[in-house]
Amino acid sequence: MGLSENWKRLSAKQNASSPKKDKHILKIRKRSIAKATPKEREKPVKRLNQQKTPLEVYLWGKDNNNPAKEAVGKFVAIDCEFVGIGDNDESALARVSIVNYYGVLLLDTFVKPQGRVTNWRTWVSGVAPHHMAEAIPFAEAQKKVESLIKGKFLVGHALGGDLKCLELKHPRNKIRDTSKYSGFRVETKGHPPSLKKLVSQYFKYDIQKGLHSSVEDARATMALFRKFKSEIDQEAIAKYK
Repeated sequence: MGLSENWKRLSAKQNASSPKKDKHILKIRKRSIAKATPKEREKPVKRLNQQKTPLEVYLWGKDNNNPAKEAVGKFVAIDCEFVGIGDNDESALARVSIVNYYGVLLLDTFVKPQGRVTNWRTWVSGVAPHHMAEAIPFAEAQKKVESLIKGKFLVGHALGGDLKCLELKHPRNKIRDTSKYSGFRVETKGHPPSLKKLVSQYFKYDIQKGLHSSVEDARATMALFRKFKSEIDQEAIAKYK
């Protein structure tokens, strides 16, 4: 499946209201498209684009037909979801998502935790036992992530925890951690700022409503990074030059 197909599929999934309504809309669209002229067939695509969240609109922009935006590019954003394993409820990787500079989904997979799961943390992680049927082994997930982020500028919010659970290292001069940007820490008096609050403040949009989505969080982080790219870049360059 191509990246553009991934984008359309995920956008439709995230904005779906109910299975019955979706099937009804799909039937109408198929019937309309079959009878439409080539020019009219573009309209359902435009309607789909209008359903994107404010973050997706910001990241993708107004140009809906630019294949270059689907490339991996120099900047990728990552976010992970964790479950608790063992008697001490230690965090273990259970899902990892990566998007490119324009929010296009490059990787989204559930991962089999390395250990006995004692706390699924579903209320926040969104991960449940049935997801393990489609989960891939940790080593495979680690390899996929390593391949995608190698040589790239890695964007994330509190990246230390993600990289630790992935058991990966990344060059410090190529890390762009939005949780460490001093401009975001002013109001929190030096403490790591909440991704949810930052997105609400700068994009007037609520994320993490109920269960978390590592895809949504990765896009949210990339959007924040892009909005303050010059400032975050300058800080990182000064720190790790």
